[in-house]
Amino acid sequence: MKTDRYLFKPVNRSRYTGDLSYLRARSSWEITFMEHLDLHPAVMCWNYEPFFIPYLNPLWPDRVSKYLPDFWVECSGRGGEEMKFIVEIKPAKHLVLAATAGQDERFRYIVNQAKFKAARSFAVQQGATFRILTR
Repeated sequence: MKTDRYLFKPVNRSRYTGDLSYLRARSSWEITFMEHLDLHPAVMCWNYEPFFIPYLNPLWPDRVSKYLPDFWVECSGRGGEEMKFIVEIKPAKHLVLAATAGQDERFRYIVNQAKFKAARSFAVQQGATFRILTR
């Protein structure tokens, strides 16, 4: 299965707060970010696909869906303050709606916007910041 092909074994295992026996990324971009989190000295702890965030799915208005963000990160800032982030790794093309977009792309864009709105709200409740990273 394609989603299981990127196995990651952190060097700094004590920083990873998830299940080390099943740490598999869904993309090479996520692996690159995992390597950064694992080795960066400011990162205190991190987790991959840490929790679900409920959101109202605009394609099914009467249904609450679950969004699984890519990362939870806690790090120390330049002044030593603790910073928390919910991070999503996403191709840039999934963040804009092209004029020539087909129905699937329009649906993906609409659903992603609902997920990101819920993630921003959830992040504020957790004292965190929601970030979307692209290449």
